[in-house]
Amino acid sequence: APAAIETSAEDPALLIYTSGTTGQPKGALHAHRVLLGHLPGVEISHDFLPQDGDRLWTPADWAWIGGLLDVLMPGLHHGVPVVACRFPKFTAGAALDLMRDLGVRNTFLPPTALKLIRGESRAADWGLRLRSVASGGEPLGAELLDWGRRVFGVTINEFYGQTECNMVVS
Repeated sequence: APAAIETSAEDPALLIYTSGTTGQPKGALHAHRVLLGHLPGVEISHDFLPQDGDRLWTPADWAWIGGLLDVLMPGLHHGVPVVACRFPKFTAGAALDLMRDLGVRNTFLPPTALKLIRGESRAADWGLRLRSVASGGEPLGAELLDWGRRVFGVTINEFYGQTECNMVVS
């Protein structure tokens, strides 16, 4: 077993790269404190995570700050099961099947995934048991939010952030 190493809240922990929207991708170094400082935003975005029966999943890559700090690490911190599935190519049907079959109750769906799922005409009849849906990456707009309420039975909680300072507003 690896030896435990004493660290402080200020010690470097993660190096996440930006997408390069405004130039070449840059590394953003985060200290160990990033998870604990970040948890309240995730907890609120998932309607007071954790609750009995919660199970998280996202199609977002865990190398992206959204997948890592908005799903994987909070799930591990709270002892909430995290479904590990990365599709070779995302499809609405496969995502809906996975969430239904594995009892996903909490999901972070980036806007592109939500728009693809909205294109699935039978999404409302899929038999999902979602308790919370969060999204971030771009504004969703009133139409997509209204669709989410009708289809998922919950409000899609939007948040804003960036690689350098994830989930600033939720």
